Amino acid sequence: MGIAPFGENLRAWRKTNRLKQAVLAEMLSVSQATISRWEAGTDIPPAHAKHRLNDLFIATYRGSLAYDAHMVSGQSQLRALFDLESITLQVASAGFQSVWPDFAMGAKPALRNHLVEESAALFGRDDFLQSVVAGDVAYVEAVSDRHVSLQIDAGFRHRWFAGFKRYGSRMLIDMTYEPCPTDTALGISKILYVDDLKSQFSFL
Repeated sequence: MGIAPFGENLRAWRKTNRLKQAVLAEMLSVSQATISRWEAGTDIPPAHAKHRLNDLFIATYRGSLAYDAHMVSGQSQLRALFDLESITLQVASAGFQSVWPDFAMGAKPALRNHLVEESAALFGRDDFLQSVVAGDVAYVEAVSDRHVSLQIDAGFRHRWFAGFKRYGSRMLIDMTYEPCPTDTALGISKILYVDDLKSQFSFL
């Protein structure tokens, strides 16, 4: 797999961690325009910003499940945490609950044997799951209509982003969903590996 430019990987990392450019800019004591230039590839971070990004990058892989669950549950965006092993919903945001109420509020079945489309193509593959558990996969982006064959999944065309976090012995999938035009092509558009990301964050 080819290595994406630094700016593209920075944008992918930022989106995976649900950070707006303005928020990241404040954390790094730079302007939003500066973040935009880094992501566009027209400028590169100075040394002090690289070290701060390094700290942030490492911190995102050392989260607290209780804290993250609290943060996710109150959000208006479509976001949810799933257990990787069983693909069972653990936490759903307020936005997720409004779009998929039967999914979020009812029983929480194990979904692994009910996956369809792009979710089945990824999470039904043993080699991919092994890479996730090993900590090799940083980020996935895809477009789907549905994720499971059950009626609780109200299908509509959407783009989704998956990040992965380990909490002790558990690995969770951190999913975010965005509606997109109905003529958007279905499929897996990106799988970003940690080694590719580190090669661009050369200070890691």
